[in-house]
Amino acid sequence: MAEEAGAGSSVKVSASGLMVDPGTHPSRWSRRVSRIMRYLIAGIIVLAFSPPTFSTASGDEALTAQNELRLKRIQTILADGPHTGSQRRLARTNPGPGDRVVSNPPTFTRAATPSGITELQIDETDSPRHHHIFQGNHFKPLRSLKPGKHRWRFRVWHNHHLAQDWSEWVEFTVESGALADPAPPADQLFRNAQQSPRPRALPARMRSANSLAEPENARQRAIVATLLASIRKEDEELINRPDFLERYRTHIHHDSNVSACDREFVWTVSRNLLDASAVWVLTGETPARHLARTLLNTLLDLDIAGATGIESNDLCNIRVAFYLALAYDLLHDALEEETRSKILKVVEIRTNDALDRFILNRHKSFANHHYNSHGFRNLAAITAIASVMAKDLPIAEFWFAQTFPLLSHIGNPWIGEDGGYGNGLNYAIWDVVDLLAKFDTIKHATGWDGYRSAHFRQFGIFANYFIRPDVRGNVFGDGAEFFHPELVSALSAMLFHRTGDAFWCRVAGLWDAPPDPAETSDSRDFLVGYEGLLTPTGGGSQADCDFALPTAAVFEDAGYAAMRAGGDAASVAIFFRASPYGSGSHSHADQNSFVAFRDGAPVLTQGGLYDQYGSPHHTGWTRQTAAHNAITFDGGQGQATGQLDATGQIDRFETVGEVSIVRGSAERAYSGALSVARRTLALLPPDRLLVSDILSSETPRRFEWNLHSPDPFEEIGNIVRSISPSGVTCVIPLQVPDGTAAIWEGYPTPPLPAKYDRIPERWHYRWTADAPAWTVRFVHLIDFDCRERPAVTTGKSDNGSITVSLPDRELTIDASGDIHTR
Repeated sequence: MAEEAGAGSSVKVSASGLMVDPGTHPSRWSRRVSRIMRYLIAGIIVLAFSPPTFSTASGDEALTAQNELRLKRIQTILADGPHTGSQRRLARTNPGPGDRVVSNPPTFTRAATPSGITELQIDETDSPRHHHIFQGNHFKPLRSLKPGKHRWRFRVWHNHHLAQDWSEWVEFTVESGALADPAPPADQLFRNAQQSPRPRALPARMRSANSLAEPENARQRAIVATLLASIRKEDEELINRPDFLERYRTHIHHDSNVSACDREFVWTVSRNLLDASAVWVLTGETPARHLARTLLNTLLDLDIAGATGIESNDLCNIRVAFYLALAYDLLHDALEEETRSKILKVVEIRTNDALDRFILNRHKSFANHHYNSHGFRNLAAITAIASVMAKDLPIAEFWFAQTFPLLSHIGNPWIGEDGGYGNGLNYAIWDVVDLLAKFDTIKHATGWDGYRSAHFRQFGIFANYFIRPDVRGNVFGDGAEFFHPELVSALSAMLFHRTGDAFWCRVAGLWDAPPDPAETSDSRDFLVGYEGLLTPTGGGSQADCDFALPTAAVFEDAGYAAMRAGGDAASVAIFFRASPYGSGSHSHADQNSFVAFRDGAPVLTQGGLYDQYGSPHHTGWTRQTAAHNAITFDGGQGQATGQLDATGQIDRFETVGEVSIVRGSAERAYSGALSVARRTLALLPPDRLLVSDILSSETPRRFEWNLHSPDPFEEIGNIVRSISPSGVTCVIPLQVPDGTAAIWEGYPTPPLPAKYDRIPERWHYRWTADAPAWTVRFVHLIDFDCRERPAVTTGKSDNGSITVSLPDRELTIDASGDIHTR
């Protein structure tokens, strides 16, 4: 049943189907009874459908061979074209028709409705037909499929006697060299957690004060020494200053709502609690235990029904539950029975609240509604909590049975088979940061290594193009203006050591080696904290990861393309978005938009900022099409915002010699207002971009061409110029409708200042057609090194094509707007 949060009310519907009146909270007894019933039902389902036992084995030699196959694949597939685009849609069966999967075995998913038991058949080439019956809408076979073409279909049983018709057969291909991506049975992994000695959250090599003496833990000794010095200082302040904890209260989000969670406070207390708890395990030092106990009590004292509860802030709620569970595990022997009991009660209530909202609630269930960034974070946290509480809370088995299959089968819903991340680069980074402690906990407690999953490792390919030190920004989506070099440098090294993956190794090499922990002064630096402490030594030789990649790549699952004008040292990088993820969650109404970087600095950017999710600036400007390098009409009207089905599609990607070409279609994003919305980009070395737009509507419209920059625009004749520290950029219109240019600075709705030491500046350019038209075309040449007027001429032919002549090459734009190079 639905569960909606209104101001000052608590509207919940329990799993038993009994409505709870607004403003009330169900009794703990009624909630416990309903959960016991769910637990019993889940146990019956698990017993009925549990597959046989399973063991994993993947050695370094096998991983090295897979990496070599993936390198060959990306060199031949991503760079060689042309690509005609995928037909990926959010609400569809998976694998879809013609899909090429790289995770093996793949996860088979059907649409969320209708509910019921699913019967699945897989016809594997040259093998007997597979037949599976399971509860729900997703399934992952225990064994891998052979490389080659296969097909599958399903039907849904509403009860034991009534089934739907079979779906149509769907053909798909398992790539040669596909990544082994098994998912062991949840019951076996949970037994592993129950048998794992405490502290379960730590690796076996780090579970006692004697661990640091081991030679393999030399790096950990340096981290602990740095942390311990800081902990002793903080513990001394804690003793001498009763108001010590108030220094954590540095920033309150949603300052107009006094009941909102102080996320900065919760985040800081929980991280420092985890650091101090781990240091106590490894050293037995009294200051670490004292500080940890104080911070533990601080989290325990937070009101479950208040600002950190599920109704106010679900991320604060699950974070408190997760860090209390880890502290319970790490500090267990230093806690009194009364404190342990209190922790267990708080963790159970908060975790059950999260489970109710994001897993059991059919209207918000992650199984049915993957594309909820909060849902995924809660899912991973519940699985980790269940792992570490396996012997302490009986209901933990129910939690694990409900969440682990979703986490291992579906994973991060924003990462596609090709590794592309579709919810904005800022959240790509923070999703991974948020996952580290959770995946570490699950791995050490159960033995399941989420870092070896295909999606996680494929994401390393994407990172080589988008998460780089020479791209000083996050490209698309919320928070594109932020740049966290120290964080990403440490993160890339951590992922290399956790995955043993050549592509993450290469990313770490691009960022250079992060500083030695012993030389890092900031004890709360991401590298010198709990995640850094748990980073394993090794993972492969970084010297073996200095290999070349194509200068351009397309990630069709995410709808992103990256093009560089020559090698890793390229001065110009172009990024393009036409995405099946639409404009939901942290994505914007920016289909067919692009951004540009020169010498690592942004020169053409998004026109708005991520001051706060849902603020007037964020909703009224940042997410709008007009705030992007994209097409609007009739006074700034554009694509639908906040809609997963406001999609685009990359339907062509090609590299011809040194020229990279990408084309996107965005008609669906305009909600029927435009019948044609097609843009083609061609990156011409060394530093020029040709942009071709074709637009049509059944209603005549005044079309608008938008551009945004962190540097001032100026008009010189018919050329628009922007001067930045990295150079001069010129925008030359080669064909545009008669119209008027407008240049302005600032924001239609001012951003909130809290996130910024100084609010970033933005300048905006818009060309507006004078007269409404059914069809228009825009053709622009953008020169990113415009020290003098570019030498360019154009010609037209009778068939509607345009010839663009430059000193070093000639290109043709056909009547459909497509660019061709000779």
